[in-house]
Order: sequence, then structure tokens, then C-alpha cells
Amino acid sequence: MAKVTLPKYLNREEIERLLESPDGSEPRGLRDRAMLELLYATGLRVSELCGLELAVNVRDKQAARRWYAEKLGIAFDETDRATIRGVTLVLWGFSDAAAASHAAYQFVTPNLQQAHALLGARGAPVSDIDGQAWNFLVSDPDGNKFVFYTPRKWLASGMAPYPEGHVATPG
Repeated sequence: MAKVTLPKYLNREEIERLLESPDGSEPRGLRDRAMLELLYATGLRVSELCGLELAVNVRDKQAARRWYAEKLGIAFDETDRATIRGVTLVLWGFSDAAAASHAAYQFVTPNLQQAHALLGARGAPVSDIDGQAWNFLVSDPDGNKFVFYTPRKWLASGMAPYPEGHVATPG
């Protein structure tokens, strides 16, 4: 008969160190901290966290599908889902839908000015580029906001991990 062992667990100090370990000065660090907090607070397994879907509340799904395809190049399938680098966006249609009060998603781009110009040329409402945070916001017709940014370490090094002409990758 196989020996059954109890799972190992972290003590309070170890949990606090783990939750504080991501660098909160960068969006990716904030994302990582949020994921760790969610895992700790809910008891989710990592596989369950990875399977979470991000709902985008819209008033008219067909209009939203067209807007996302034309402006951001995101194509939703017949179940109103689009998977981008492992994250699934889901269009939720409500006639009285309210947009999230915060940016719902962030896109990483090696060339912020190029992404800003391209989205503006496509008719997407873009904010001015924030020179300190090195990002800008895009809002869909329902008021949902998305952040486009270039990580500071890319700016400092003058190098980006994507080829020339690559506009944005979800981050």
C-alpha cells in the first residue's frame, strides 16, 4: 500500500514574502501579485486560475465583434470568445451593460507611438500617451478600457523582444 502524506503548507511569514515578491512598479508585477492574492484568497488551483475568463460587458455583441476585429484585430469565435496568449476574453451582452471602472486588459507593445498612431488611424478612441507610465488607453464603444504599454526595461535597454513592425501582444 502506498504511503499517504499530508500536503506541505506555507507559514504566515512565507505567505507574506510570496505575496510581496512581485515587483509592483511594473504592470506585469502588479498582475503577478493579483494572481498570487487570488490564489491565496480563494484556494484556486493554478490550473483553475489559468482557465479564468475575462468578461467584457457590451450592449450589442455583433457591433462589439465588428469593433474589436476592425480596431484591435481581435476575432471572437461563435461562442463570443477570443483567446489571446492564453487569456480568454468573453463578450457578455447586456442591454444595460456598464463598463468596468478600470482597464480590463493590457497589451504590451515594443513601439508605443506606432501602436498609438495605428489605433488612432483605425478610428479607435485613444488617450494621449502618458509619458511617465509610458502607456495609453483605448476605450471600446461601451466604455471598456484597455491599456497599451511598453515596459520600462525595454525602454532602458532600447531593445524589445518582438520583431520590427510588431504592434502589440497581450501582456
